[in-house]
Amino acid sequence: MVTSHADSGVVTLDLTYDHLVTPHAVEIYETFNPGAVTLLEAYDPAVGSWVTLWQGADTTAGESGVFSPFFSPPAFKTNSLRLTLDTSAVPGFNDIDAVGLIGRP
Repeated sequence: MVTSHADSGVVTLDLTYDHLVTPHAVEIYETFNPGAVTLLEAYDPAVGSWVTLWQGADTTAGESGVFSPFFSPPAFKTNSLRLTLDTSAVPGFNDIDAVGLIGRP
């Protein structure tokens, strides 16, 4: 069983999808204490490293919703995303119900 604690500092969430796509958008469904996302990265399999797509302040702070940070599509296809959250930035547990990767095959 995996457990978590509220306000745990900086944590990451690695996600893998079935298909490689060139990312055009990412939709992060934050349902409880939103606003902790600080970094969105995509894995470039050709070079074997994570590439920053977006970094900044999560604009869903205070209300549940879909956070879709703007970024320029990278020049590679991926099926892996990494979210970094600063859980100490927003009091309480930070729930993310789903993360959609939208892109071109």
